[in-house]
This record gives sequence, C-alpha cells and structure tokens, in this order.
Amino acid sequence: MSVIPASFTSLVRTRRSLEKAYQSGDWESVREVDVLLGDCLNRAFDDSDRDTTVLIEELEKVLRLYANIVSTLPVQGVAADLKIGNTLQNNPPLD
Repeated sequence: MSVIPASFTSLVRTRRSLEKAYQSGDWESVREVDVLLGDCLNRAFDDSDRDTTVLIEELEKVLRLYANIVSTLPVQGVAADLKIGNTLQNNPPLD
C-alpha cells in the first residue's frame, strides 16, 4: 500500500475548490484559489515522494479546468490574473 503525499492531497483539494468557485461563478474566489493552486502545484512537483504518473493525471484535470475557465471568462484581462501559466513555465518536466 502506498502513502499519498500531503502535497498531492492538497493539490486535489485545491483543484476541487477552484472548480466549485468556477461552477458557482465566483470570479473573486477563482482568482484567490488560483494563487493557492499554483503554490500546491509547486509543492507537488517538488515533492520527492511524488507519484509522477498520478501527478500527471491530476495535472491533466487542472489543465482541463483552466481551459474551461479561460473559455468562459466574463471580462477580458482576467486571464492575465490567473497564475497557472507562470507556474507551469517555472517547473521543469517531470521524470
């Protein structure tokens, strides 16, 4: 039985929070949780105990969520406030 790293659990919970904020149309919360999600992604990528395959699967969920968010933004320019692009650019590819 493998242990799930806390960094991964935090990532999943934060992605779900972002999804809920998006689904409810709470754009202020989307911005706030976006920042938290970026931090969670950094921690998950840096975690030496990470399961790369599972992390990639979660990252795919995060990317699909961001694709949905960007496609329905209520105001132009909000996308610039989202930190995901910077987070992904600052992390090297996984092994």
